[in-house]
Amino acid sequence: MSSTVMFSGRGRGGRRGRGKSSASSKKDNAEDVVCFCPYNEFIAAGVLELIHSQNPEANANITSTFWKALSSIQKSPIPLKSVDDVKKLKFVGVYLCNEIVKIIKHHGLVLAPPPTKSFAAGPVEEASHPPAKRARTKKAKEYIPRFMSGAYAILVAMAQHDRSYRKGELITAAQPFSESSFTAIEVNGNESNFYNAWSGSTTLISNGLITKMGSPARYQLTDTGRILATRLLGDWQNQNALAEHPPRAPEVTASLNVFSPIETNIVSKVPGNFTSNFEIVLIVDSAEQFRNATNKVIDEFHSRALKAERYNLAIGDYCWVARPTLDTTLANCVVLPPIIERKKGADFAESIRDSRYEEQKFRLKRTGMPIVYLLEGDINANHVMDPRSLISAVSKMTVRDGFFVYRTKDIDNSIRFLHGVHEQIILSVAQNGIPSDAEPLGRFNQRLAKSFVPDKSLRFGNMLMSIAGISSYKCKAIIDRHPTLRSLLNAYDACPDRAAQESLLESIVFLSNGITQSKVGIAASKSIRSFFKDSSYRSKRGGSEPNPDM
Repeated sequence: MSSTVMFSGRGRGGRRGRGKSSASSKKDNAEDVVCFCPYNEFIAAGVLELIHSQNPEANANITSTFWKALSSIQKSPIPLKSVDDVKKLKFVGVYLCNEIVKIIKHHGLVLAPPPTKSFAAGPVEEASHPPAKRARTKKAKEYIPRFMSGAYAILVAMAQHDRSYRKGELITAAQPFSESSFTAIEVNGNESNFYNAWSGSTTLISNGLITKMGSPARYQLTDTGRILATRLLGDWQNQNALAEHPPRAPEVTASLNVFSPIETNIVSKVPGNFTSNFEIVLIVDSAEQFRNATNKVIDEFHSRALKAERYNLAIGDYCWVARPTLDTTLANCVVLPPIIERKKGADFAESIRDSRYEEQKFRLKRTGMPIVYLLEGDINANHVMDPRSLISAVSKMTVRDGFFVYRTKDIDNSIRFLHGVHEQIILSVAQNGIPSDAEPLGRFNQRLAKSFVPDKSLRFGNMLMSIAGISSYKCKAIIDRHPTLRSLLNAYDACPDRAAQESLLESIVFLSNGITQSKVGIAASKSIRSFFKDSSYRSKRGGSEPNPDM
């Protein structure tokens, strides 16, 4: 042999060398190639010979790739004993892989069986292949709806009474088990994607869990759906608390799910400068009707090393304040959302009967904060009202009034819920700070005290709030200008024409969310005028004119 070939790996250099050698010397050099792994030297020699045998007029890029492939073979630290080993080399494509297989066979060697199917077009020795493992067929994953989603609620409701349902019946039965509304339309991600809890019925049908038959449509569980629904109902009944969520989540605090596992070490995540400057305190109304429950809430919080104190609240049963550690005066603390109104089942029904409910809702809206209505126990236990009326009242609170309604089984579960909210507020304030528009507790109480709004103004405010599009902020601004219905009607009578009446309230300025200045607007002004002056409204009330002394 004339010399030993140590290939540098540069394709262009290789081509220059090729051009200087004679055809006879190429064959000699082909047998004398040094590789990192000696086993691969006969393969490298064969590839070198293949390169030399290429037509000089062949594509320069192909020849360059062959030289790079030869360099990969020389540098390989492992013996190339299988097709997979060859395929792992850089610059080795299908054609060159087949050529290497031929080189190996030419030397009387047998390739090791590849673990995967080779992409080489040439035949590969299969005599020594072990039997291939049988491919596992993946079972379709069982569909299980998310807890308290629309699909979940439908299955649980149908499991309670296994029969066929019309859509309206099914919605009424399923709503208590869902965190979303079956009637209010929500927006998912962007304004072109609308949905509500009833959308889950389509998913259940597509998964073969319920069937839809007839006209008008009736819905019934399939055999598969019945098994899953029974299981979900059992899980629901084993829960320690029941909850009814509103159509959307509160915006002012961290996302809260009362059934999520509460982290016991959440306070340890709070930055040190927060815990040293402020403390979050649960305020329990000292005039709260259920004295034993009040004591139990405070005792339970103290047992968990959390702050809770009594204070005479003008509205609501529970709220939270941020108190500076150097100032223990509660009146100077700032109020944090949400405000919680707790009602036991029978008391909730009684408040609707004696009109406390509407008056209380109006005053709660005037707080300008998210309101949580905490319904404890069975609201139908004492049969004070028709259950359908109570369900309607709860639905209006969530859809029309924007309240967040939660139901719990007893005081123990209510305390658990309060504890979860407390820890979420601590984390939210630690991450986002105290809101810049937070109101001191003393001023909050003064603004919302019952004596602050005269009776006639309160009734007038209730009427205004029942009109679509009239928020608590707009209502307060209108009452400041026209304290009673008589005052508003006199202003309408003083207008020269209908157009002037319709624009009477348009320019009244109010603070939206207590911060941004906005106007009532022409649409709301027209709605209010129509509500009190049009014949369609008066005919519904059964009289010729609205009573200004209400």
